[in-house]
Amino acid sequence: QTGIKETNLDEVEDLYDDMDELLEEQEEINEIMGRTYGVPEELDDDELLDELDTLEEEFEEEEQEEKEEVPDYLVSAAAAANDNVKVDSKEEEKTQKVKAEAKELA
Repeated sequence: QTGIKETNLDEVEDLYDDMDELLEEQEEINEIMGRTYGVPEELDDDELLDELDTLEEEFEEEEQEEKEEVPDYLVSAAAAANDNVKVDSKEEEKTQKVKAEAKELA
């Protein structure tokens, strides 16, 4: 009984009020942490997996296209080689003309 007499009812009431405040704060925190932004309430796993598969296929197609494309430096080299072939054939024509003229003069 001495313990009960020493207990101050105001202190007990303050303790309960503090506990109520803490519980309310915890509920607010849980509400904030549970919010979703831009995400539908119900997500269908199958739909998400289908979308992921589609994205992977598109990515693989893009990679394949990139592999099939000829890099710029190879295109430039091929164009330069074609230009050299054209130049070489023109030079050859000139050389043949000069040789033909030389034969006529000889």
